[in-house]
Amino acid sequence: MIDTTAARFDPSANDPRIVAALEARRRLEAVFEKQDADALASFACADVLVNAPINRVVTLENIVSRFRAGKIHYESVETRLEFAGVRGDLVVLMGEEIVVPTGDTPNAGKTVRRRFTDVWRQVDESWKLALRQGTAYSVG
Repeated sequence: MIDTTAARFDPSANDPRIVAALEARRRLEAVFEKQDADALASFACADVLVNAPINRVVTLENIVSRFRAGKIHYESVETRLEFAGVRGDLVVLMGEEIVVPTGDTPNAGKTVRRRFTDVWRQVDESWKLALRQGTAYSVG
């Protein structure tokens, strides 16, 4: 779920690039919910880089590998979008995520609050995650 109630949009919430990037993020959240490792890679650029909540910079290969191994798995994810904006040919999404990891994931069973920045790029006809930063600031 993405809560856009308090978000600031630049240039507007109706900009088709922002709408498309937000829809891609919603579909990506559904992939996480279903634990669909095969679909995961289709939502990211081949050269995606993530400054991950495990405090490492990781590649798509690492993300998919950890996802398949159950190291990335959430009981729930709540996203509070604070900013969505177009910057050149990119869409930037920023805000807060509240996740409850499960299984063999770090902090399983705890509520993890983290700040995130996602950068989405259009590749052919679809929007793909190009860069991501996610930093946990509270675990409880």
